Amino acid sequence: MSVKKRLSIITALTLSASLLAACGTDETNAPEEKEAAASQTQETAVEVPTVVYQGLGTSQNFREGPGKDAQEVPVYSFNYITADALFDADGRILNLYVDALEVSTPNYDGETMPHFSGWPSKEGYNITDHATGQVSGVSENTVESAKAEIDGWQTKRDRGDSYGMNMMMDWHKQMDFYQNFFKGKTIAEIEEWNAKYTSDVNGRPLTEKSEKPEDIEKYSKLTDSEKAELADVTTGATFSLTDAHGNIIAAIKDAYEHRVEVDLTGEKEEVKKDNKGSKEVVAGDLKDGTYTVEYEKFDSHGYKPTMKVVIAGGRITAVTYDEVKEDGSKKSEDKEYGSHMEINPVDAYAQLTESAIAKQGTADAVSGATASTESYNALLTYFLEEMGPNGTASGKVK
Repeated sequence: MSVKKRLSIITALTLSASLLAACGTDETNAPEEKEAAASQTQETAVEVPTVVYQGLGTSQNFREGPGKDAQEVPVYSFNYITADALFDADGRILNLYVDALEVSTPNYDGETMPHFSGWPSKEGYNITDHATGQVSGVSENTVESAKAEIDGWQTKRDRGDSYGMNMMMDWHKQMDFYQNFFKGKTIAEIEEWNAKYTSDVNGRPLTEKSEKPEDIEKYSKLTDSEKAELADVTTGATFSLTDAHGNIIAAIKDAYEHRVEVDLTGEKEEVKKDNKGSKEVVAGDLKDGTYTVEYEKFDSHGYKPTMKVVIAGGRITAVTYDEVKEDGSKKSEDKEYGSHMEINPVDAYAQLTESAIAKQGTADAVSGATASTESYNALLTYFLEEMGPNGTASGKVK
C-alpha cells in the first residue's frame, strides 16, 4: 500500500472517531445540559486504535468457461482477486478494498473482457467478433500481440459500468456495498454470514424469489428479522462471493493471515531505529550467569521472540534465540515455513548470534531476516541495558 493511501485510511479513522465523539453534543444555553452532554459524549466516544494491522491477500482460480463460442470451442478463463484490508487488534475489519482481474481466451464475446490468446509462436485460438457473436478467425500469437493484450488488461473496477453485470448495479458498485457491509466483522463472522445467508447452489444471497428447492428450504429457516436483514443486503449486492468468478472471501482471509502491524503512535518505529546500532560492552560490565528475556506478547503471526544469554567473565559467551508459538512449537523447527523464506530461520539465528558474540553487542542485520534481526536486537538491547548490569535473571519486552 502506498504511503498516501495508508495515511488517508489513518486520517479517515481519526476523523470518524472525532465525529462520533461529537455527535452527542447539541448547542444549549444551560450549563447543566452542556455538562450532561459532555458526560454522555465521554461515555460514547470511540477510542481510536493505536495499533492496526494491514494485510494484502489474493485468491485465484482457473475456470472452464464461461460457455463456448459459435463453433462449440470451449472458452477458458482465470480470475485473480486482490483484497487490501485493515484490521483492529481483535481481527475486525476497519477498511477493505477488493478488486478482481478476469482474463479469458479470445473466443469469449464480452467486449470489455481482457483476453489472452496464447504465447508467442504457439498455436492460435478462435477469435469471436463482439458485434456478431460469430467466430471471425484464429489468433496469430506474436511477442507484439501478447504484449498488447497484457498491457491492455483491466480489472473489474477499471472496467466500471462497462463490465456488464447489471445496468443499475454493476460489479464495482456491488463490491463497494460488500466492503462497507463487512466493516466491523471478523473473518469468522463473514464466513458464518456467507454460510447462513447465501445459496448452497450458486453462492448468491438468498431472496424470497429463490426458485431452487434447496434455496427455498434454506430461506424458510430464517427468522423474519433475518429475512429483513438479508433483504437490506440484496438491495446493494446480489453476486456470489465464492463462485467460479473468484473466491473473494478467501482473498480477504488471506489478507488477514498475511497482516502486519502498523503502529500509529510511532513508538515502535523509534525502538527499531534505536536497535539499528550496537552497544559496546567490555568485560566486567555484565554479571556472570544465565539470563532469559522474551517479548511480553505474541506477534500478529502468533510467534513470541525468546532469548537465552550466557555471561562468563563479564562477556557474552552464548546466545540462544528462537520464536515460539503458544503451543510451544518453534519457528526454527518449522520446515514448511523455512522453505518459503529467503534464508532459513536456523541459519539466520546462527548468523545473528555469531555477530552478537563477536561484537559483544547487538548483531549486524542479516539479509532476508529483517524482522528477526529487529526482534533479536530488541531483546539483546533490553538485556544489555536492564538485566545484565544488575544480574536480573529474567525479563520481558513490551
